[in-house]
Amino acid sequence: WINSNHLKMMSIDDVKPLVLEQLLKANVLKASGSEDSKERITVAATCLAKQMMVTTVDAATNAKAVLAYPLPQSFSDLSSVEPDEQKLIKSGAFYNVAKAIVHAYDAGVLPRPNEVN
Repeated sequence: WINSNHLKMMSIDDVKPLVLEQLLKANVLKASGSEDSKERITVAATCLAKQMMVTTVDAATNAKAVLAYPLPQSFSDLSSVEPDEQKLIKSGAFYNVAKAIVHAYDAGVLPRPNEVN
């Protein structure tokens, strides 16, 4: 409980090195990987898990679970997705969100969460 509250009070920039260490230990990242890739994945893993982390190992565990999620390789492979989910995807329910994320990523302007959170 104390560790969890301490992590929540720390800024993302202060927690990132601790999460990076765990991502390397869990083989989510390789030490030989590009600094840019390590930074982006570490920021994403830290932001995604920060409010629920009890220890920094939780961020690495969460990152592994997210990266292992069995997404179809292409639109034509949707047969492995539940029928209700297929309808949402085929109707374009996620298109605008995905488009905005891709555009922000390409422009290098994906927003970062508030550092206090």
